[in-house]
Amino acid sequence: MKSDGLNLQTLINTYPDSEYLAKAKLAIADSFYKEGGKANMTQAIQAYKDFGIFFPFMKEAAYAQLQVAIGALQTDGKARPRPGPRRARPKTNSRRILQKISQ
Repeated sequence: MKSDGLNLQTLINTYPDSEYLAKAKLAIADSFYKEGGKANMTQAIQAYKDFGIFFPFMKEAAYAQLQVAIGALQTDGKARPRPGPRRARPKTNSRRILQKISQ
């Protein structure tokens, strides 16, 4: 998958005005998401956010926004320690993200 992302990035750099630019950027985000792991998920979330910023009127923008929320929940869910008497739960952005999506 890493070579797929590299090929898409090469396409973006070579043809920055291509009609396929948005789809290539979304595919890169999807490849990071599918790779899994904390570092890849962080890159996927940022790539999905960037997609929403640069292509807000495309129908795929809603998908990208959903992927940001899902990725944030997955990342926060894996990193969150179990609540106990001595540990406080860490603050997360998950609720805020879900509230923005539901509006």
